Amino acid sequence: MNPDTNELVRFSSIEGTAGLKKEMAKFKEKGFIPVPQTLERAASLKLGKKKSVFVSKTSGGKLSKWAAKKRRQRTEQKKTVDRCNNYYDVLEASNHERT
Repeated sequence: MNPDTNELVRFSSIEGTAGLKKEMAKFKEKGFIPVPQTLERAASLKLGKKKSVFVSKTSGGKLSKWAAKKRRQRTEQKKTVDRCNNYYDVLEASNHERT
């Protein structure tokens, strides 16, 4: 599932393990993350026989809550990285002023 777009995709590689790894790598580049085992049933029910569906961001269902949680986690990680980078930028600027 891609937490940014809430697109849910079924992995259906017939080529075996190597093909599945290739397919998963391709989707990971596009921002997809595997749904946890606890949500596989909900994902399967949502997909039905389709290869891809979009889950509502506001439905309040298990899948949409999970995707929202992933978006929040990524936002928090970005904030932490930005704070660290800002700290080092300020530190570097103050070192330049001293010389």
